[in-house]
Amino acid sequence: KSNQTNSKSAYHQEDIDEFEDSTPEWAMPPLMRDNQMRSINEVGYDPTTLYISPENLSKLTPAMQQYWIIKKDNFDKIILFKMGKFYEVFYEDATLLVQHLGLNFMGRKQHAGFPESVLDAKVRILVEKGFKVAVVEQTETDRDRKSRLKSSGGSKTKKLTNRDLVAIHTIGTISKSESDSNLSALWSLLSNDKNIAVCIYNPETGNLKLFNFDIKSKHIITDFRHLLLTFPPSEILLNTSIFPGMLVTLLNSLVDKPLLTNHISNINKESIINKITKIRPSFMDEFDLILKNLNMDRSNELVVNNTICLFAYLDSLILLNKSISSLNMNLLINESLLLKMDSQAIYHLQLIPCLEENSTQSLLSLLD
Repeated sequence: KSNQTNSKSAYHQEDIDEFEDSTPEWAMPPLMRDNQMRSINEVGYDPTTLYISPENLSKLTPAMQQYWIIKKDNFDKIILFKMGKFYEVFYEDATLLVQHLGLNFMGRKQHAGFPESVLDAKVRILVEKGFKVAVVEQTETDRDRKSRLKSSGGSKTKKLTNRDLVAIHTIGTISKSESDSNLSALWSLLSNDKNIAVCIYNPETGNLKLFNFDIKSKHIITDFRHLLLTFPPSEILLNTSIFPGMLVTLLNSLVDKPLLTNHISNINKESIINKITKIRPSFMDEFDLILKNLNMDRSNELVVNNTICLFAYLDSLILLNKSISSLNMNLLINESLLLKMDSQAIYHLQLIPCLEENSTQSLLSLLD
């Protein structure tokens, strides 16, 4: 994230004077604030939001008001703003796309774009580079807009085509390409002084898996590393300030480093559960069976809250409905009941055929 910020700032400093409509000062350090009026150096600063005063908002054109009303609540994301047959980007987002997609600025404006036909390809490139991408679509046709104006009339703002945020893509939620054989997963981690809860969701298959580790177990590092290799994460939700340091070190040692995203703060647990059960009425009964199979119940707040954290994140990405509808909750098993063996144990016990030996001597061949 710091690399992205540094490259963005360096470009801005060199070329700011060349633009006729550069990023507003209130959206750049040191003046920018989050929606709670905290500066970037203050404790608790929320990089996902931006405060825009009513006065500053009123000075913008109607189209830019529409843009910034969406951008201020998704300040950490690249906004792809649909205009006609093109997706357009503005200000610092435009600079990023010029750098990472090879686009050209539109004249002397900090403004770029690409045709709607290449949306999926452009989004994939951006999320694979570690960016989060929000797609804003036109939600009415020109005929609908004219009909609306005819019946209601109104101000310049009302004359704009209606637009809404319809999708947010991250590396942990985007569908993988057919050539990508690794089905990377979205992880959520939550810990206390005794346990670590792990919730793993695969957006490709809809599979959901739950784990609960004893922090004091002598096998914690081995078990956690095994999980990382079995279900390679592309994005991990966690709170690094309270997460066990030894496991953060393990995450940092990965060759393909996942995107680390902070848990959403102040989650309304009941609201998320209500949304889920409205989409899938049988969810809580299915969830109870899963917990029972893992020798747990809803009294295990760490596991339950961690699962809620995952769904709250999907809800923030406008993916909760799709995720819950396609959720596969039938493949969960109690991992503690499985015997885990390394390659040497498998070899010496002759469980499967070995290339250099008579394959008929293995247990698998005998069972066949």
